[in-house]
Amino acid sequence: MQTACHRSAGNDYEQQRSLSARIFCGLTILALPLVLFNVMETIPLLKGCVWGPFQSPRLGRTLWINPLPTAYKLCSLNCLYCRLGASDNVATDVTPYENDMPSAERILSSLEDTLLKGADFDTLAVSGNGEPTLHPEFGDIARGIRGLLADNDIKKTFALLSNSTTLVKEDIKNLVSEFDLPIFKLDAGREETFERVNRPDPHIKFEDIVTELKELGPGIHLQAVFVAGPSGNMNARDLEAWMKIIREIKPKAVEIYSTNREFPGMGIQMVPLVILEELAKKAEKYSKIPVVAYGNWR
Repeated sequence: MQTACHRSAGNDYEQQRSLSARIFCGLTILALPLVLFNVMETIPLLKGCVWGPFQSPRLGRTLWINPLPTAYKLCSLNCLYCRLGASDNVATDVTPYENDMPSAERILSSLEDTLLKGADFDTLAVSGNGEPTLHPEFGDIARGIRGLLADNDIKKTFALLSNSTTLVKEDIKNLVSEFDLPIFKLDAGREETFERVNRPDPHIKFEDIVTELKELGPGIHLQAVFVAGPSGNMNARDLEAWMKIIREIKPKAVEIYSTNREFPGMGIQMVPLVILEELAKKAEKYSKIPVVAYGNWR
């Protein structure tokens, strides 16, 4: 694969290059050159409402639930690093898309068939082609899945992977307790970083997300994806702000990742595992919250 290397003269990139001195005091970490690739690798959209099980580094053998359309990504964010690529469907009001979503009845029926066939898994996770909690019947889906697991005497972990943006809705926040492992995204410690990296729907406010996460606190896990480069969230100011908010939220644990995909002209790149591990140590020491680096994911 051909690559083109470019070194930015901007202030963010200079902060990036001096990362070890400015954030990881006393640690030996190589500064990252910015690499812009010609080809962007994305994974295919999920073609169904139940798929797997597949092995996950964090969740083990996982059976996945996709309550979203299968022809396109539907999300309230349009993250620079998203494994599904960029989206033209960034929204908090999903009314125009409802006909493309599987009904709660269809999802539960498909899951019941899969369970009756004896699927072997460690975790059942609700995720999908975007933000799963946007589904208008999300409450019925969450409670229905919990009921199916109980009815079939299946004692497996029930997980949710969410980008946190719908927690401002009381009905969504009240559903968090249905999950054994609710995992919420928080990649930024500042509004500016959130806007740059996560590119939200205009109705979403970073401070509202932080407020809701603080209310949930020890009942949730947080997940963050870090990307390097001038458009990323690995400069000193961003890392310091993120660690401060983690300490204020007080989640049960934090998981950090980067990506192993390529980003043409986006001003971001993957962060090697060795740097993620050092960031995890620093964040855990600062916040007193367990922080684990899981490396690069697709």
